[in-house]
Amino acid sequence: MIARNSSGQGRDMVNFDVWDITGDESTNVASTFFITKRTIYLLVFNAAQPLEQQYHALDYWMAAVSSRAPKCPVMLVGTH
Repeated sequence: MIARNSSGQGRDMVNFDVWDITGDESTNVASTFFITKRTIYLLVFNAAQPLEQQYHALDYWMAAVSSRAPKCPVMLVGTH
């Protein structure tokens, strides 16, 4: 949310929330309820592991986001 202070002067404020969804298969269905259209998504994966081992999970989340929020940006972030 971007809001201007009450005087109309000074800096605009940006408020944001960060949700860390584990990606555990037992919570995937419930986690998809948090997908909204006014969001930037980061799909974080372990770049030290072979991509073939993570493809199913990444594909699941890409499909979940694109079906519920098709115009939202999605960034893949590889960590180690």
